[in-house]
Amino acid sequence: MKSYIRNFIVGAVLSLGTVLPMSAQQLRKVTAQQSAVMIKEISKSAQMVKALSCDFIQVSEVSFLEEKVTSHGLMKYRNMGSLVWQYTSPFKYTFSIDNNVVTMKSGSRTQSVDLAASKTFQNVVKMVKSSITGQNLNNNRDFSVVMYAGGNTWMAQLTPRHNQMKQFVKTVSLYFDKSRRMVNKVVMMQANGDKITIELTNIKVSR
Repeated sequence: MKSYIRNFIVGAVLSLGTVLPMSAQQLRKVTAQQSAVMIKEISKSAQMVKALSCDFIQVSEVSFLEEKVTSHGLMKYRNMGSLVWQYTSPFKYTFSIDNNVVTMKSGSRTQSVDLAASKTFQNVVKMVKSSITGQNLNNNRDFSVVMYAGGNTWMAQLTPRHNQMKQFVKTVSLYFDKSRRMVNKVVMMQANGDKITIELTNIKVSR
């Protein structure tokens, strides 16, 4: 089960947008008052998103490989809770969320998990939805949230509160386009030191 959760997390950290990345060194931690205003604006924007579709490019930096691994695919999301995240190259792998069931498919092999039966998967799904639109940043019981700002970029750094999630994720950094109040990049640092960055292109949003 742990391997399926790890694969799910690897594919589930999403981003929206195509702006050039800003390094963490250029961002400064904001005050508590500023953080509250930023989160309120992000949540307001997130609630307006009814559906979203896009292509994506994922770059993985893993300790046992000398070179970075680049993957391509597509994503479809609806605010009712359904999500399809599909890798198309260099390998084919799909996971989806629908009616509280997570399904992962690789070749002829399919694995389904009922969210009601797995607290860990429930936490992962919350992280996925937060990564897509910036939802659930306020009063998040599963992740501590620290806000940063610099130029036209906002960043929310999520750190797991519970040991179960800490086995897989060290931090998740959500980068927002300040003017659009939407995520434009996500960087996930895994517990083992590996790093995953995903950027989306050809974004279509329905409000």
